[in-house]
Amino acid sequence: MSEYKEDLKIDKYSLDEELVNQPSLFMKWAEEYVFALERRDKAKEKLDIVKAEIDADIRNNPKDYGFDGKVTEAGISACIIQQEGYSKVNSELIEANKEVNIYAAAKEAMGHKKSSLAKLVELYLTDYWSEVPLPKKGNEKTTQLKKEREITTQSRMRRKLKKEEE
Repeated sequence: MSEYKEDLKIDKYSLDEELVNQPSLFMKWAEEYVFALERRDKAKEKLDIVKAEIDADIRNNPKDYGFDGKVTEAGISACIIQQEGYSKVNSELIEANKEVNIYAAAKEAMGHKKSSLAKLVELYLTDYWSEVPLPKKGNEKTTQLKKEREITTQSRMRRKLKKEEE
């Protein structure tokens, strides 16, 4: 499930690719959410069936479950949740609910990614990453800024080449 964390990453140097892939990623996680809901609903149904079977068995064989006298609804309910079969299926339902919540968060996060991409495109269009001209003659600070700019540019080019090779 941690695959969604990879899908949330944004390469701000490949906004075109990110924007093209975004609808597919959103749909992928929306479908996973729907499938998780289905698994949860099936787990609920299974729990209801197990509960009904145990309930019927208690009513038909109360002495097998430790009832000596009158069997009450509260007594039956308390006895049902103590049964191993019920506990096991209830644990499955709890796990299914956790999965639904994770996929719901992943789906919502993909929506946030879309917003982030839109903001990054706005920044790009306003030349946020454009280079600021440095004075031709300068001091050590100017020289240092030029070196940093060169290193950054080289690093970007290496990443771009590496990505193209993959």
